[in-house]
Amino acid sequence: MEAEIFVVCGTHSQGFGRLVRAADLIARKKKYRFFAQTGNTEYRPQFMAFSRFLEPDQMKEKMLAADLIVCHGGAGIIGPALQNRKKTIIVPRRRERGEHTDNHQVELAQAAFRQFHVPFLENENELEAKIEKELESESLPSAGASAITGLVRAFIEKTAPAPKNI
Repeated sequence: MEAEIFVVCGTHSQGFGRLVRAADLIARKKKYRFFAQTGNTEYRPQFMAFSRFLEPDQMKEKMLAADLIVCHGGAGIIGPALQNRKKTIIVPRRRERGEHTDNHQVELAQAAFRQFHVPFLENENELEAKIEKELESESLPSAGASAITGLVRAFIEKTAPAPKNI
């Protein structure tokens, strides 16, 4: 049976063609079954099913059906993936590539790796090898909702500007 891989780009106004292209090149080999939520990405996949946006219930359905989630570094997908104990690979958006306004996704991906051992990639060319490794792995994330809330809270406290004394 082919593994189901759910690629998630989120809803940010800047596209994430780097991730969609990398996944589409792997999908071309027809080794896995892919579905991508592409958001505002201009690139349109040729070898995998996709939708620009999904309703919350559709997103949850795709996430729960997936054997593996490959996603941007947003808390809105990392949190639910961990809560549902889904194997996940994070490919964070990067400011210097025009994918976001800052590098907070890199920092959140690093924090998820440190706390929950969720792999993340700096280089999308390593995606296929990482997918194979994660699908072969027996381990699943074991993070509860409170741990994820703590991860996000710690990240926000670390990256938010200090309040100004008036």
